[in-house]
Amino acid sequence: CLDQSSCLALVVLGFIAGVPMGFHCFPTLQIRYCISSLVACISTALAVISIPKDNWLLISGVIILGSGIGYVPPIVHWLAVSDQGRRVAAYKLIAQVTCTALAVGIYIRFIPERFAPGKFDLMGNSHQIWHIAIYASIALYSEILVDVSALIDSGDFCT
Repeated sequence: CLDQSSCLALVVLGFIAGVPMGFHCFPTLQIRYCISSLVACISTALAVISIPKDNWLLISGVIILGSGIGYVPPIVHWLAVSDQGRRVAAYKLIAQVTCTALAVGIYIRFIPERFAPGKFDLMGNSHQIWHIAIYASIALYSEILVDVSALIDSGDFCT
């Protein structure tokens, strides 16, 4: 339960930091995506609360689905409307999304232990790989936020 709660908290904090920065030049989109991200996060949290705590796979699935619904549209839209942002952060953002998708895929498909039951009980299991991939995703996202912040400070972001 702590893993899922922490993930949801990171997603919420990511939206709170990323949406206002990314849509700095687009105040209407900034408000729209902040509200839609907040609604997605609250809906996800309420759904998670209603699921019995012993059903961790369903809880994880709801968090992944809810995060994806709130996460993907602003990223795609930001890459489409922000030329400066795309130049500064597109490759890191694609790598970050890839790390997240890889983490989710490994986690929900139980890779590698599904192919060798009993061999990855203590080391190298999907949960541990998921943590590493999510850490890489968070590190990349932090770098993106720093890059976009520097771009905003330079005054070149909204030109």
